[in-house]
Parts: sequence; C-alpha cells; structure tokens
Amino acid sequence: MKEILKAYLFRLKPTKDQISLLNQHTGHSRLVYNHFFNENIVKYEKEKKFIFFNDTCKILTILKKEEEYQ
Repeated sequence: MKEILKAYLFRLKPTKDQISLLNQHTGHSRLVYNHFFNENIVKYEKEKKFIFFNDTCKILTILKKEEEYQ
C-alpha cells in the first residue's frame, strides 16, 4: 500500500508587539546558547569534560536570579 504524505504551509503575520516579543525571545535564546557554548569550551579545555543539560538547567536557574541577567 502506498503511503500518502501531507504537508501544510502556514504564514505568520505577527503584530508589532508580537514582533518585538519574538525578537526579544530570540535574543534571550541566543544569549543563553552562547553563554553555555562558551562555558563548555572553557570546561573542555581545562578538564576534558562537558556541561550537560541537567547542569545547565541548574546554572540557568541561578543566573536568572542575578541582577546582570534579569
């Protein structure tokens, strides 16, 4: 029996406020990614070990409470 695949195409039309929030979210995501990417590079160079997801979640919770990252 032949399998039929379907695809849907959606176009988002956000408002100016939504665009602002999407840009803000993207910036926050980029900041978090780059922060932990850099931390992993430094830790690997020193100890030949990586920071894994559970550890990043704990560290991120602590970072959110700091004045610099609010």
